[in-house]
Amino acid sequence: MRNTIIRTLSGVVFLLLVVGSLLLGPLYTLILFSLFVVIMTYEYLSITIKGKLYVAKVYALISALVIYSLPYLVTMLGLDTDLLMLAAIPPAFLFVSLLYPAKSGGQVYHSHPYLFLPLIYIALPFSLTTAILFDGHGDYTPYLLLAILIFTWASDVGAYIFGLSFGQKNGHKLFPSVSPKKSWEGFAGGFIFALAAAFAVHRLGLINSGLIHLFALSIIVNISGVFGDLVESQLKREFDTKDSGSIMPGHGGLLDRFDSTLISFPTAIAYILIFNIS
Repeated sequence: MRNTIIRTLSGVVFLLLVVGSLLLGPLYTLILFSLFVVIMTYEYLSITIKGKLYVAKVYALISALVIYSLPYLVTMLGLDTDLLMLAAIPPAFLFVSLLYPAKSGGQVYHSHPYLFLPLIYIALPFSLTTAILFDGHGDYTPYLLLAILIFTWASDVGAYIFGLSFGQKNGHKLFPSVSPKKSWEGFAGGFIFALAAAFAVHRLGLINSGLIHLFALSIIVNISGVFGDLVESQLKREFDTKDSGSIMPGHGGLLDRFDSTLISFPTAIAYILIFNIS
């Protein structure tokens, strides 16, 4: 009971921070999401590379920050898009940073792939959100991203409720080799709640596109989000880690909280751009 209360309060604070930053304006979103990207990259590196390559880890954090924030700043400030090429500089220096490990033991290149993976796994999906946070005129429009997050959260809540109610004892395992607690019953609950969230978003008028597109978008977010969750579960299982961190009481780390979006952001944003949803 106590853990449920802590988990709920932590989740509410997180939700208020994210929704608040999106609605307050682009600068608040940039600051909060930049912090998220850096923290998640740090969590990933803490899981995969323990106690070594300190200089390289710092460069990896800087690289992740630049990959996310540079496209955002260029779009927000209306700068020359040629400046986006600068994002290649910090990752290039990651190779140089490998020359200065604290304790290499001759095994530097056994670890270096993990320095680059979070740039693709974490920073790149978050950088794609810039494409839907600003319209063709450079005006800030947070509602598409907010809708994706609403679908994600609704799916998580539905999966938790249905999984706990119907999937724990006699449920059908979804992917037991990676995540034994996840069930098809939980998946069904997440699917239903995501569709309900799409209907709510339509009724609230947050998105101008028709209900069919919102249903399709919610399904994409739900299914790709499940894969995102499983991918992070496999990562933690591979490195024998329970949670990615402890920054969110009752939830674990930010990587635990955003794992679904790391796959759903690219797929959902692709759908939005292809069908010109606004």
